[in-house]
Amino acid sequence: MSKEQDPIEWDTVDTGPEVFETSDVESVEMLDPPEEQSTDVDKSVLHPSSAKEHFEHSVVTDKNEVVDFLGSLISIHGNSGYNVRRVYEMPAQKLARIQAELEELKTQKIHENEVDKLTEDLEKLLGTENLDAGIHEQKLRTVFEQISQRLTGLDESSIPASGNRKRSEAEVLELEKRLHELEEIVGVEDFDSSKSVRNHVDDLGRKLEVLYDPEYDMGHLKGEIKRLAKEMDELNAKRRMAQIANGDIAVKPSTPFDTKVDSIYEILPEMEKAMAVVPNLVSRLKSLHHVHAEIGHSVSAISDIDKTIQSLHLEMKTWNENLDQVNLAIDAHTKKFEANREGIEARIEGFEKRLADISRIE
Repeated sequence: MSKEQDPIEWDTVDTGPEVFETSDVESVEMLDPPEEQSTDVDKSVLHPSSAKEHFEHSVVTDKNEVVDFLGSLISIHGNSGYNVRRVYEMPAQKLARIQAELEELKTQKIHENEVDKLTEDLEKLLGTENLDAGIHEQKLRTVFEQISQRLTGLDESSIPASGNRKRSEAEVLELEKRLHELEEIVGVEDFDSSKSVRNHVDDLGRKLEVLYDPEYDMGHLKGEIKRLAKEMDELNAKRRMAQIANGDIAVKPSTPFDTKVDSIYEILPEMEKAMAVVPNLVSRLKSLHHVHAEIGHSVSAISDIDKTIQSLHLEMKTWNENLDQVNLAIDAHTKKFEANREGIEARIEGFEKRLADISRIE
């Protein structure tokens, strides 16, 4: 027995407009959080004028590495930067650059009066620079001027056979003495006979210019070298003290000078024996070097011969295969020829029999 459902009361259903609840607080879009400023990143703005002053004397020193100026985030070979060094223009380079610019202005024919005035000022500066050069450079110039004057003044036709020979020899000796003094002052370890005297003079002038240039801070470099040497000595002393404290090395007593000399004298006979043997060893090593070189050439020649023999073996193998094929073809032709011969002989015998029969009938 089913239970009857109650009818729906439509009067109790709310038929009014639908109402949606909204929040009293207006929604605000979430903005991006402010970026944290890092002290390791330099975001200073670089203006073109200040950039020229900052990078004017900077030169890239990484010769064997690729320098990336595009701001790529991917490092090249593990390095994303480059090394630079500061290079300042020398006075001689400045004067040479100014002179080249004046020559360019002369070719353009612009403001000829100003160009002439600047040229005169440049010549004055060059003159004062020559006067302000080092004392050694002045001495060198005077000596070479005297040498050139004396060499140009000498004439073989004007020198008598016996009159001024002693005087000329004395002048040559004096000139050699002065050159010897200059060599002792300047040094001859860098002298190269393949170069001319002019090249050596220019080289010496460049060295003297570097030494006596006020902008070249030699005192600072010497101070840095002394400081580094002192720090190295202190580091070696501390390291040795640490090794002694740890017992890594034993403290050796100081050996007196006489004992050292006696030990050297004791070693002298062995050194003399070694001096007698060492030249033979050197010559033996040289001969062994030549022998090794010849053996290397022989080995290379033998390897070439082996390669040639291998190639001959391969060619002979191919020839044998070709000969086998030819023999097989000859055998096949022989068998075929025999079969053809037998057939022809049988036909000839048949013809002979028929001819014999015909002759009998007749």
